[in-house]
Amino acid sequence: MKKETICATVNKMLLAAAAVYWCVFLRKSDARIEPYLLIAILALAGSAYVPTMRTVRESKESCIAAAAGSALLSFVVVLANFSLFPLDYNGLLGSFCRVMNLCLMLASGYLLFRQIFRVIYWRMSSTDGRQRLADPTVGKRLLVFSWLVLASLYLAALFLVFYPGLYTVDSIDQIEQILSGTYTNHHPFYHTQLIRLCLMMGTSLFGSINAGVAVYSVFSVLLLSGCFAYVIYTVFVFTGNRKLALGIFAWYLLMPYHITYSFTMWRDVPFAAASTFFITSSYRILKGKGKRNRADQFIWVLSGVSVCLLRSNGFLAFAASVVVFAMLFWKDHKRMLLVLMAILCGCFVLKHPVLKALDVAQPDTIESLSVPLQQISRTVLEGKPLTLEQRELLNQVVDVDRIQETYIGRISDPMKTLVRERNNQQYLSEHRLEFLKLYVSLGIRNPVVYLHAWVEQTKGYWNGGYSYWRWYDAKIAPHFWQENPFGLEHSVASQSLYLSYASLFETPLLQCVSCIGLYSWALIFAVYAAWLKRDKEAFFTSVMPIMVIGTLLVATPVHAEFRYAYSVICVMPLILTASFKKKAF
Repeated sequence: MKKETICATVNKMLLAAAAVYWCVFLRKSDARIEPYLLIAILALAGSAYVPTMRTVRESKESCIAAAAGSALLSFVVVLANFSLFPLDYNGLLGSFCRVMNLCLMLASGYLLFRQIFRVIYWRMSSTDGRQRLADPTVGKRLLVFSWLVLASLYLAALFLVFYPGLYTVDSIDQIEQILSGTYTNHHPFYHTQLIRLCLMMGTSLFGSINAGVAVYSVFSVLLLSGCFAYVIYTVFVFTGNRKLALGIFAWYLLMPYHITYSFTMWRDVPFAAASTFFITSSYRILKGKGKRNRADQFIWVLSGVSVCLLRSNGFLAFAASVVVFAMLFWKDHKRMLLVLMAILCGCFVLKHPVLKALDVAQPDTIESLSVPLQQISRTVLEGKPLTLEQRELLNQVVDVDRIQETYIGRISDPMKTLVRERNNQQYLSEHRLEFLKLYVSLGIRNPVVYLHAWVEQTKGYWNGGYSYWRWYDAKIAPHFWQENPFGLEHSVASQSLYLSYASLFETPLLQCVSCIGLYSWALIFAVYAAWLKRDKEAFFTSVMPIMVIGTLLVATPVHAEFRYAYSVICVMPLILTASFKKKAF
């Protein structure tokens, strides 16, 4: 038997053993097992290409990049599951078992992820000699067809099942601001004004606040379905692949979160549409398809402004994207860079001086301090010593004695509420340096506790997937129509058929479609693929989603809130197509 054949057989056996050990060990995880199983299956399926891939040798730099990515992904899986490696084993044997389990888990994850990176390299290194040319007429027809069908289905769900739309506590608060005339930027002011415009139209035309909410819902449906159609059209234009375009169309059509989010009164939905429009139009313009198309240019500018104004972290993600754009394209696209900088400056003025002139209150201080608040609270919860001075400082803004009964590791809202009960955030603002010193000193003395708190607060965005409430769940949806003093009411009695359909996606086989961390892993694979073919435009499609995830890692109030990452999910078909579309050499 040839040496190469023996090595290939040994590698396959080693990979199979790693997959079995990895999945068996992770069955005890508090995360969903489906993403782990999917990674194992993809790696094992990829090993079938080993005989073919022997003809393609990885370059040194690609080996380093793939090894670094594999090590990172394996490490985050272990880090998110740190509770499976307890520190309280008894004796030398217990410590040895813990170390062995840790090493085997790191090695197994590395081998599985490394195999996926190897397959990506094999795919991106092969030349695609068949260049399909998209028929412009077919492309435009596909755009119109997709928009009409998606909008029709979403509107049918709205009027037959969910009329006048989905509204929550956040929505009720925004409506209350509109009716009272007293505004706050806790929920983005400009999104509140969009709701106000729709309410005014609905009430003036039909004399009902329910109709006003329905007008907003219809607008939201048309916006979201339009951005999806734009992605489908763009994918077809750049690939000429009707089957791929129709597959993406089916995904947008059938996923329950797309259907119900389309008429949910959350800022996350128009923000997702805006970021998808921006990334898609950027790709079209940079690739030349939309360079002289005024419609693409208009969409690009308007969506860029919307990204900055519709979510607080949108401005930060946009600013970081501008920096990356400057690094990648400043030589060839100076005008675009100037426009982006103008958008950034203009939106800063709209978010701060303009809102200040309008007496719109900014969010309270504690709202943006979820992660530090959780880390300090975890330190108190675990009984770590505080000096008398530190305790007195904390007591100025929060009842320290109630932290133990209030703290929840995966959501910061209970602790933020405890801070607000003290009603002394002015003291926090006036003594920022003292609190910063407290935060740093506690972190230096208790790094493991801080890491533990951060992992619990953020792991849903970077590891696999977690069980967390979803509004389309049959147990949750009936409670989504909040009591309110405005006369808003849900006028359709039954949602059983739709909820039965949506519950299908809670089955183990389909769980992966709603696992946030799995999409984050896909972003890493996409970046690697774009880097392999040196496609700067494809690489740029991943920048804003990565920045959105990055902002969640430093300020998220909830460990796995799907709507916070919805903008990443919406644009994923374009990112994967742009990154994995093979380059003709």
